[in-house]
Amino acid sequence: MEDRPQCGLLPLTFSHLFESRTGRQQWGGYDRCREGGRCKSCPVQRRHLQHDGIDWPGDTPLLLARARPLPLSEDTLWADPAAGRSVLHLFTLQGQDTGIVESWWRLRNTMSARISWHFVDAEGEAAWLVRDNPAAGAAVVRTKRYTTHTRHALCSSDGTRRLALLTCRNGCAHSDGDLRHLTADLADADASPASLPAPDMPEHLPGVPQIKLGREDGRTVIRRNDATTHINVDVPADSAVVTAVAAHVVRLTRTH
Repeated sequence: MEDRPQCGLLPLTFSHLFESRTGRQQWGGYDRCREGGRCKSCPVQRRHLQHDGIDWPGDTPLLLARARPLPLSEDTLWADPAAGRSVLHLFTLQGQDTGIVESWWRLRNTMSARISWHFVDAEGEAAWLVRDNPAAGAAVVRTKRYTTHTRHALCSSDGTRRLALLTCRNGCAHSDGDLRHLTADLADADASPASLPAPDMPEHLPGVPQIKLGREDGRTVIRRNDATTHINVDVPADSAVVTAVAAHVVRLTRTH
């Protein structure tokens, strides 16, 4: 039985990534301690304190991280160090390979990224990563609450132009922070050159429980239990706008 010290900053799976990022580490599921318990002088600890995270590609707010096993070594005399280990390949919402391969510890250190529940499909384990938009603090959100519904107007940073209007009925689950990030993501999409034509919004994102997506009268609809949110987007619809809305949906149910 493996009983050598392990490092709680070096998770090896999505489950242990959740433990590590939320301070719930237990023995098992982590890489070995490399410094004999001398944390203060350990480079792993320094990277953690410096938030040495993944190199996020471009302005996209959402990525899919897929765990890919490391290839086994040939003619290994003893236990193969690659056995049971994996790396993370990053993809866009539309399934395009970004060409970026990252380690578990870098994602663990990327505290500006929120992570969905992980899931298993035909390609293996995966989870959504949604980035905190650095411009969210300056985003303009105007909320009005009525007897039967709530409306959120998401506006440009100078407040002169509306980017989207959200209408929530039977309850509103949107925090001010989530709305600000969506506003900033839509502003980025509006400011960037036109990307690919808008794909159909998926009816459901794996790893995002209790939420269904749809279209009604040209508007995107988010359904969560009995609550509904209709989204009127006032910027030209393209794949960047669809990605911004999908990122918002992931933020609503992120785990860490």
